[in-house]
Amino acid sequence: MSDELSPIRKLVRNDPTDGFVCNHHALNHYLRQHAWGNQEAGLAQTYVIFSGSDLVGFYSMCAGSIAFDAAPKNLTDGVPRFPIPAILLARMAVDKRFESVANRIMRQ
Repeated sequence: MSDELSPIRKLVRNDPTDGFVCNHHALNHYLRQHAWGNQEAGLAQTYVIFSGSDLVGFYSMCAGSIAFDAAPKNLTDGVPRFPIPAILLARMAVDKRFESVANRIMRQ
């Protein structure tokens, strides 16, 4: 396990995900079974960070919207009454082996 973190980048098909284990089974399952397919389908984009060949963490984002009536006033002043575009941080996880470096990852 290296101390150096790679730059954050998009997930690619051959990224090693099998060794990734966080504290939430559903996030492990999503990364292994759904992240790539969702990315190929344009439903979400997943970004990864590595330490050497070890996957440290990932996050997935997708497009979303906020109903006009539910949006804060500072977002709705002077704009048409349509849903407000947004980016949703859909999933985010850090491998258990790297929890101590989570703050470093967040600062990037």
